[in-house]
Amino acid sequence: MPLGGSKKKNALFAAATLVSALFFLEAFSSWAENFRKSEPTYFSLINIPYKAGVKLGLFQSQENPIRSEPSPLFAPDAELGYRPLPGKYTVIFSRRARGSSGWERLRVNETYTHDGVRWTGECQPTDTNVYIFGDSWVVGVGVNDEQTFAYLLQQARKDVCVRLFAVGGYGMTQSFIQFHKLLGQIKPSDIIILGYADYYDVRTVVAPSRLREVRDWFQKHGLLRAEDRVTLPKALLDDRGAIHITYVQQRCDE
Repeated sequence: MPLGGSKKKNALFAAATLVSALFFLEAFSSWAENFRKSEPTYFSLINIPYKAGVKLGLFQSQENPIRSEPSPLFAPDAELGYRPLPGKYTVIFSRRARGSSGWERLRVNETYTHDGVRWTGECQPTDTNVYIFGDSWVVGVGVNDEQTFAYLLQQARKDVCVRLFAVGGYGMTQSFIQFHKLLGQIKPSDIIILGYADYYDVRTVVAPSRLREVRDWFQKHGLLRAEDRVTLPKALLDDRGAIHITYVQQRCDE
């Protein structure tokens, strides 16, 4: 065999070996992750046949662990970053136990009114309103409308009107903005409930760690998030102690 042909054969063999090794490593890492993402991997060598297989019906697409019907549930908001859209939703939480091919699902109902509050039951106009601000723990992500603490409070106290402004992912800055937008209607007799946790601190200043946390959470759950395009409100204190709101692009890569 000519020397040139031997070199070409060796080069092709080395290239094939490298591609095979990369393919094996990527497949192994995806298997180790239990294919939790919406796609097994970000690597094109696997994505191409994977997407082709889904397209041809050779195997099923991976299911998003959290989704809503109808969708989307949230929309970008110029002041708050994002907000819930009014309507009635079924939010479906799915999980698959390790080693199992079957999915377990939890369906909960979430209802939001035109003014961005989660439904807490009917209430009559009263001299006392209860305004509740906070994040997912406060709004009750994962439970039905009738199971939130705000709904139970409304049923126990018919003499007040409970309004639940909390939204998953919100922090003190969003609560500050919401409160000031409502100042014209809040009376001295009204009650304010403000949720707080120490992890709010990174949300308040939109720390880089918070942006990475948001990105990683949505990648882990295989979700494509319309709110990736939003700008999140960031609170700053000037030399006089006054609060100023600026905005930070949520996408880390932008």
